[in-house]
Amino acid sequence: MVQEEENTLCTEGLSSSSRLKLPRNLPNIEGVMKRLMAALNALEQPKLDIVEAQTLGSIIQEARICKGIFADYVDCRGIEGMLLGLRRKYDRLAKKAEEA
Repeated sequence: MVQEEENTLCTEGLSSSSRLKLPRNLPNIEGVMKRLMAALNALEQPKLDIVEAQTLGSIIQEARICKGIFADYVDCRGIEGMLLGLRRKYDRLAKKAEEA
């Protein structure tokens, strides 16, 4: 994969290449969970054809992947926030030490 522009990603396969448009915002976990529940509910409908079932399975798999990635992302953001807070505290203490 190669990032061509700020908002596109080019994927090159053996037989084709395509451009993926990068989203402006990341999905939130509530939206992912809503799509998961909608797909699970749809699986209960009688007489689903194979393509519909495969599509719903893909949506469910996507939600599972997003959930795992989201958990890692939130943890990183929490650590980043804590470090930024400590940096601000350090800067305030260093400034007080200089003034004294």
